[in-house]
Amino acid sequence: PPPEPARVAPSADDARWRWMLSVVQRINAEPRLPPLLDRVMDAIIELTGASRGFLLLREPDGTLKVRNARNLGERDLVGDEAVLSRSIAERVATTGEPVVTIDASTDQRFDATQSVLGLRLRSVLAVPLRVRGEVAGTIYVDDRMRAGAFDERARSLALAFADAAAVAIDNA
Repeated sequence: PPPEPARVAPSADDARWRWMLSVVQRINAEPRLPPLLDRVMDAIIELTGASRGFLLLREPDGTLKVRNARNLGERDLVGDEAVLSRSIAERVATTGEPVVTIDASTDQRFDATQSVLGLRLRSVLAVPLRVRGEVAGTIYVDDRMRAGAFDERARSLALAFADAAAVAIDNA
């Protein structure tokens, strides 16, 4: 008989991907937009370990509007310019490319951006919500205390999750 294939112990990444698959299955089962956006935000905060996050969707006039947020403290979504870097969210929505920064306050891409400086942002991860080749919005998470909170693995997981979440949001 042929030898049995070697068994490989599951890695932490395997567990994270399995967890993400179960979350994607749950969000795809939610037909109502408000609870779906809640599930998406809870999942992205858990997935990335971010201290807070925002989900922005493109309005019919083309502007981005915060539709859900997590861990804002005493702030609310009124005047969302004051609680997130609109320039980073817009950059992702315009280019369709993710943004990861180890320390936004020293990142030359954002050195002229008042929101980055004013918010004293450290780590930022923002990924596009893509549907049928178009960017429908942005998932934006940050950590104002830790530099380097997001790495390449977090970026890859967030991109994969955002693609699945975008389809669920479009369906809802």
